[in-house]
Amino acid sequence: MNEVRQVEELHGLYGAFTMSERVLQQIWLRRDFECLDLRTASGKALEIIDPGSWNHGGGPDFLNAVLRIAGELRTGDVEIHFYESDWQAHGHDRNANFNKVMLHVVLFEPRSLDRDIRLVKTDAGQGLETFYLMPKLHCDLESYVEAAALREMGRVDHLEWVNAFMALDAATRRAILERAGQQRWKQKLGYAKQRLESAGWHKACHGYLLEVLGYARNRLPMARIAERYPLELWESGAVEVETAHLSECEHWARGGQRPANNPLRRLQDYMRLAQRGPDWPGKLRAALQGLPAATADVSTAAFRRRVGMSILQEEFHRNQLAKVAGLTRCNTAMVDAFLPMAQAEGLLDSFWYWWHWPAGDRPDRQYQFLKTVGLCDRGNPLCNGWVQGVLQLFIEGGWQGDCIDLP
Repeated sequence: MNEVRQVEELHGLYGAFTMSERVLQQIWLRRDFECLDLRTASGKALEIIDPGSWNHGGGPDFLNAVLRIAGELRTGDVEIHFYESDWQAHGHDRNANFNKVMLHVVLFEPRSLDRDIRLVKTDAGQGLETFYLMPKLHCDLESYVEAAALREMGRVDHLEWVNAFMALDAATRRAILERAGQQRWKQKLGYAKQRLESAGWHKACHGYLLEVLGYARNRLPMARIAERYPLELWESGAVEVETAHLSECEHWARGGQRPANNPLRRLQDYMRLAQRGPDWPGKLRAALQGLPAATADVSTAAFRRRVGMSILQEEFHRNQLAKVAGLTRCNTAMVDAFLPMAQAEGLLDSFWYWWHWPAGDRPDRQYQFLKTVGLCDRGNPLCNGWVQGVLQLFIEGGWQGDCIDLP
């Protein structure tokens, strides 16, 4: 493994989260960012011919990359960090193994406009070109972290995935995933509070729903459209949906999408919701405030019977959100946005609704994992809380036996 396994705590659309350099390395390897018109920090044109071979041992992150810098074809290594100062902090400027590095890929631009060029020199004294990744990302960082975790789930052998958990007793397994799920709740609740403080209920609902309709890859373009076109313009019919769509034409990610998830169609659906009747966020607020008080139950099935979950799902899907998307995506909006907002706004204690609500969009591997470790079966249906716990555990690397953080 690389000698430095750096993990940063960052802030995304849904609160604080952890991100490892491994995710940054995956972004570079997959070229999962806008690759047109790239420039180094010094202004030189940059073209990525070959990102290089991912190095899982000591030394630079990528070996034998092929780049064109200022028109010159070059072969060498690439090193990736969160911050430009990490080059020196990790001792690469004093390590001859990094003398072949030709490009320093950095997530964040420095806060100061005065870059300290001397931070990015090799042990041989060679200055390096720096490329700032953040301005070219397709979506928010949390989406990249979650996508990386979901890809990891798909690669890990199912039995290997479960072995570390099955070696623990049932109470410990449950406690680990409860802790991880509660961590996800705290993140989402924290960011909901910030959104409400800065935007208020109506603007926050407007932005949140458009972001959710963008799915992971188009969340940021949708967020920019929400900011550019306030809710009142949609309600009055003053928004030209095609024009709004074209305003982000360079940023839409369409590869591998189902036709129903095309961003233009989603914007058309949102216009239908906005014009269906005035003040959909106000009606949503009233419906959330009217939910029955919830307390902890021994099972998801018991909780759902008590509150009439199937009727509630249909109520929010059909009446509050006007079927702006399918039931599963509306469930995603509830657990990612509206239930945390309801708690933050003081409308109700919504944690148990959030925990037991159907999970929305989720990969089958999460269900397989939960079923195998004994947390989901016919009497205990899949719920959002357990799904969020599995995702958080994967993000933290806790699926590996030596990484499990025992409560």
